[in-house]
Amino acid sequence: MKPIDLSVEISAPAQRAFELFADIEGSPKRIPGIVAVEMKAGPRPAGVGTRWLETRRAGGRTMALELEVRGFDAGRGYAVEGEAMG
Repeated sequence: MKPIDLSVEISAPAQRAFELFADIEGSPKRIPGIVAVEMKAGPRPAGVGTRWLETRRAGGRTMALELEVRGFDAGRGYAVEGEAMG
């Protein structure tokens, strides 16, 4: 399976943008498709080993995904793994 590489330009200081993205618990307030987040394990804000159950709406359906931070570069980015639809 190929990884998805996603990028977007944000007009805010990099550190502030990273703080918001690393606040996984707060993501339903900022990302319309995310309905709920249930934290399971690991550091908060995000770090390697952070796991959560994310419920989101996509294509007219609601689905839950268990996700985990597998790589973390403080202030720059992080890698998340999960499995969707098998």
